[in-house]
Amino acid sequence: MHLGKFSGGRGDAEAKRVVDVDPLMNRFVLFWSDSRVPHEVLPALQDRYAVSFWYFDSNVMAGKQAAMEQALHEARATTWEGSYELYAALAKEDPTDAGTGKSLVDAALKAGKVEEAVEAGMTLVANAPGDAEALFAFGAAVQTRAAARRAQRKEMDKGEAQADLAAAAAAYTECLKVDPTHARAAANRLVVLEHWEG
Repeated sequence: MHLGKFSGGRGDAEAKRVVDVDPLMNRFVLFWSDSRVPHEVLPALQDRYAVSFWYFDSNVMAGKQAAMEQALHEARATTWEGSYELYAALAKEDPTDAGTGKSLVDAALKAGKVEEAVEAGMTLVANAPGDAEALFAFGAAVQTRAAARRAQRKEMDKGEAQADLAAAAAAYTECLKVDPTHARAAANRLVVLEHWEG
C-alpha cells in the first residue's frame, strides 16, 4: 500500500511510501483503495481472507459514471485474476436501480475468469439501511457458506451440518427484514470475500 503521513488515521494518497504488512495470525488490515492507492496481495503459506466492499449509492453515483469508467481504465488489478473484468462489469450496471441487485453478481461472473473461491464468496447486500446491517448480512452469509463447506468436507455429521446451516439461514433472513423506506435504502453493497489458499 502506498501511504503517507497519518493524520486522524488516514493516509496521504498522493505519497509514494510503500507499506508492507506481514500476514500475522490475528491481524486484520483495514484500508480504503482507489486508483490512487494501489495494493498487492502476495502469496502466503497459510490460508488468508480479505473482505472487499464496493458501495453503489444513488446519491453518490449520480452523474459520476464517466469518472468511474476513467478510473477503471487507470486501475491495476493485482488481487486476483479477473478483478479488472469484475470492476468493469459492475461499472456497466445501473447502481441506482434496486432491481439490478442479482444482475450485478451475474455480470461479474460473466465477465470471466473469476476464481471459484471468489465466486463462492460473492454476496450482494441490497437495500441495507446502513453499514452495520450490511456487515451483519455479510457475516451471516459467510457462516452459511462455511457451514456448507464443513459439511462438504465431512468435518461434522449430517445433523450438525443441517443445524448449522439452518441457524445461519435464519440469521441471514432476519437481517434482511429492514425498512426499505430508509433514507439509505437505495444503496446497494456488493461484498466480496476473497480467499487465497496457501
